Amino acid sequence: MAAAATAITSHYATVEDEQDDLIVCVVENRGREVAIATMSPLRTHVLQTHVCQDSQSYAETIDLLLELRPREILLHDGSRKKTLAQKISLLSQHPEVRARSCLPVFVSRNYFDQDRGAELVRKLSMHTLDQELFLSYTFLASAHCLLKYMGSTFAVRFPPRCLKVLSGYGYGGRLVIDRHSVKDLELVSNARTASQKESLFGCINKTKTDVGGKELKKNLLAPLTDRTTIEGRLDLVEFLIAQGGPEVINSLQTALGCLTALDRMLAGIAVVEVKEDVTSAKKMIHTVVLLKMFLTQALQLVDELAQLLSRRRGEEGGEEVEGGEEGGMEPPAEALVKAIIAALSPPAFAEISALLQEMISESTVHERNAKTRRLQECFAVSAGLCGLLDVST
Repeated sequence: MAAAATAITSHYATVEDEQDDLIVCVVENRGREVAIATMSPLRTHVLQTHVCQDSQSYAETIDLLLELRPREILLHDGSRKKTLAQKISLLSQHPEVRARSCLPVFVSRNYFDQDRGAELVRKLSMHTLDQELFLSYTFLASAHCLLKYMGSTFAVRFPPRCLKVLSGYGYGGRLVIDRHSVKDLELVSNARTASQKESLFGCINKTKTDVGGKELKKNLLAPLTDRTTIEGRLDLVEFLIAQGGPEVINSLQTALGCLTALDRMLAGIAVVEVKEDVTSAKKMIHTVVLLKMFLTQALQLVDELAQLLSRRRGEEGGEEVEGGEEGGMEPPAEALVKAIIAALSPPAFAEISALLQEMISESTVHERNAKTRRLQECFAVSAGLCGLLDVST
């Protein structure tokens, strides 16, 4: 396990902008209930879980792993001779799996502790979780193993309330679409060429952020079933088109286009680096620069949305008595806009922004080019804060 940890740590230390390589942990019980916990080294603030009741062939589990195509699959050390472990060991030879993927890693049984898993998930989760999850000891064991493995492998510590736990396949009010239907419908990849650009996702993906792209893919693979949520989102789109028009929409898209690495920023904020070396220092500087960019663009988004609301109120000023919502209810679109404004402008943001302006130079912005980013790391800290840095730069 130590050798695997060293190899994968060096891999991620040198490749920053690579596509997410998932690490998954698979646990089964005697009733063939299989729990799969997944986490990306680039998204250490998100823990995705899947719990399914499988058959003797483990077809659903294998299909899900082929869909995820993780880099490593953590398994119980005592399950080497079991059917599921043997099937997973053959996944790396599957024609649909890219090189150096779906590699089985057998972990000590001490990592699979359901009691500690329940305590750890409750401590780290941002929100209250569905109690059904805590009745599944396979989920608790897989979550505990994965979190401990990620912490030891990437030398990070998870502080309280830092984790967003997402449930899939059976939880969360979403429609389950099996892998074969996803492939036949060409939702995220073309059936003949395997190209993502030639799929439904590739045709409609006009998102401006990495988070938006992943959320769109998630909605295609597991569509929402809650009518209120769906109608609320449609009302918001209609509101933006009717009240804002092309100019406001373009302005919002421009602001969102500057927030291209939200996931990486959140991952850097959510964990605490254990080692203090050059690599961890670069990660922390990059995270702070991303945070500065986010706070700047968040203010612009809040201003644009606030102007939309004031424009709507001005237009309805003389029609409030005749055409107001029944029972004095606020329109769903306006309520959603207000919720977005509140989420983007908490009181703490102003304090954080003032601190960042003091610590980080005004010219420092997020750059996708690696060479430009390395140059910015030398001049990111404002002059006058540290004499040694001023001399060295």
